[in-house]
Amino acid sequence: MNYQEPQPVKRFEFHAFSSDVFFYAAGSGLLLIVGFIQTFLLAGALPVEQYGYWQLFNLYIIFTPLLHLGFLDGVLVRWAGKPLAQFVGEIKKSFTFIVLEQIILILPLLLIVLIVLQDPYRWIGVMVLAYGLIINVETFFVFVCQATRRFKLLTALTTSSATIFFGVIAFLYFTKVMEYHLVIGALLAIYLALVLAFILIYRNAFGTQYSANIWNGIFSFGKKNISIGIFILLGNCSMVFFQATDRLIISAFFPIEKFAVYAFAVSITGIAYIFIRTIGDVLFPYLAALIPEERIKYYSLARSTLLVLCGGVIAIYFPLVELVKQFFPLYVESLPVIRLLLATVGLYAIIRILQTNYFKAFGRQKAYFVIGIIMLAISIIVCILVASIWRNLELVAAATLINFIIWFLIGEIALSALTRTGWKPICKGTAGFMLYFSVLFMIALLPIWFVLQVVIYLICFAFITILIFRNDVMTLIKELIPGKRS
Repeated sequence: MNYQEPQPVKRFEFHAFSSDVFFYAAGSGLLLIVGFIQTFLLAGALPVEQYGYWQLFNLYIIFTPLLHLGFLDGVLVRWAGKPLAQFVGEIKKSFTFIVLEQIILILPLLLIVLIVLQDPYRWIGVMVLAYGLIINVETFFVFVCQATRRFKLLTALTTSSATIFFGVIAFLYFTKVMEYHLVIGALLAIYLALVLAFILIYRNAFGTQYSANIWNGIFSFGKKNISIGIFILLGNCSMVFFQATDRLIISAFFPIEKFAVYAFAVSITGIAYIFIRTIGDVLFPYLAALIPEERIKYYSLARSTLLVLCGGVIAIYFPLVELVKQFFPLYVESLPVIRLLLATVGLYAIIRILQTNYFKAFGRQKAYFVIGIIMLAISIIVCILVASIWRNLELVAAATLINFIIWFLIGEIALSALTRTGWKPICKGTAGFMLYFSVLFMIALLPIWFVLQVVIYLICFAFITILIFRNDVMTLIKELIPGKRS
């Protein structure tokens, strides 16, 4: 099939992008609420040890994207910004390859897990591999939706599956039969149902005339896409592993109960990552279709916007403190960890939404990969030293925050030549970030009602925003108002 590269657009499609973000974020907002309640239901119903095993499963499934070897990232880059008609003939071949490749890789890994590990780790290992097979096939269809900007469909399916999973958790909670085995089994069953729903929706693509000889050149087709996507995958995975380094180290150096406490803090702060991933997923197809000059124009504005949004969102820390103290006394030890990890949210937003997508849009996947590997190595060394010497959860969280700051600065420096930003906006963004979280930390020490803490923080937040980000906020307002764009 012959492909024609779509013509790059000269304007960032603010209103189309905003519409997609709105619907996708609306679904993510529901996921945030569901995830928030779900986290507390699981923490409240499961014994601390079982909650630790559930979180171990959640920790080790981060390795499952490695099973597709970058193939899915390759097809996303190949398809992004193109209409479905231009690549519909490749869908069946891509689907066949990803299923076949997963089976070839998972079978020997399954044998190793069954021989080497003992229960409960053996059972968790088998479930991780099953999850890997299902989730990589599901990710294939998610990327099809992202490439064609079908975010409303994607939102409907993902929110439906998450809501069903929440319903299962609520049922197990109220019937008092909650067990981590049942929770993991329910999660896998729901993702499998989601895959079947995607297959039903895209069934016509599996019967097109271009798919008649899918076996012809299927391995060369897979190899080509792997070569495109391998560095994106490794870069993305280095970010995921970087985020998980603290938990991996804690799981090795601390007992399962301490790991559960730290994982509880990660679960609370990780809920905010839903919005971050949402915006990042929506942004890439728009960047891919944009001329380079327009990408450069909006980088600094996007950085400031994300920092301001995250600066406002972290006010949720104060009611969280009250909630944990009142209803989850076993996890009060996690509060200092939550405060430190909240400080990583804004930095993660910059890295995940902007730096990752700009490296991909400008074809600098290898640079992104190198940064990720360097930061992963630094994170592992720092966390191992802190955990082994001091064995303190709060210090491990502080080390994680420092690692995020280093990644943020390295990424900004690496992109400065492409985005023509220079040192001034980087310093401005860093100063704003430091002020937001310094104020949060100071107000958290005040022995006053949490509502007053929120009010005081929001007043300070407004002052800092006006002081540092006033011009960026005004520019964003002009861009969003029809007829006001320059």
